Amino acid sequence: MNLALLKKSGKQAPKISLFSATALGIGGMMGAGLFSLLGTASMHAGTHIPLAFLLGAIAASFSVYSYAKLGATFPSSGGAATFTVMSFGPGVISGGLNVFQYIAYLIAAALYAAGFSEYTNTLMGSSLSPTEVKVVGAVIVVACAGINLLGADIVGRAETLAIGFVTIALLLFSAGGIHIANVHQFKMSSWSIDGIAIATGILYINYQGFGVVTNSSNAMQEPQKELPLAMFSALVLVTIAYVLVSTAAILQLSCS
Repeated sequence: MNLALLKKSGKQAPKISLFSATALGIGGMMGAGLFSLLGTASMHAGTHIPLAFLLGAIAASFSVYSYAKLGATFPSSGGAATFTVMSFGPGVISGGLNVFQYIAYLIAAALYAAGFSEYTNTLMGSSLSPTEVKVVGAVIVVACAGINLLGADIVGRAETLAIGFVTIALLLFSAGGIHIANVHQFKMSSWSIDGIAIATGILYINYQGFGVVTNSSNAMQEPQKELPLAMFSALVLVTIAYVLVSTAAILQLSCS
């Protein structure tokens, strides 16, 4: 619903809090990539994975800054699609770019749904048939789409709840892994600039998704202040989580 119409009718548009907006950013970045790309990146960076995560965060900060400035300038539920239209105007260029972006979102949603369905199958002892696995993936996509239709406020609350569970799980894994690791037996692997650069490029994917916060900018009380703060807060918190998880992982693998 258009914000102007809401104001004209005397109704207040539902607002999203800074905390919920930050949770959206964390949820956008902390996806399936952490669980599927860590091993691939470690083949190139070895025990220097935490460094690769830090370098990836630095690279992502430039994109976060651009999105934050654009989102604060053009508050809209359209997010990046609005930025394209404002830059190139309505037409073939902006329309074509937004179509490709829409397809990319569909592919990402399919990837996450496939990962969720496989995790569900593993949780149930791999008892699901291939058809049932696909049904689980379809159901999660429909459920998430339904939550999005309820509005930014509901999405923010749902994201906060989901990210709360994920964050607690990752922190427990990190704390437990670091606690039981025999650090005296830890040995750093050999490294190369090329290897760390390749790992950084692979792990950079883990930071993609911060742009979803800009889609809620029009539901913020003060997007010019809250949007940059939410996006950079999410980036910092996700980076800390990634460094802790990767540190726990390399300590366990190198000491085993």
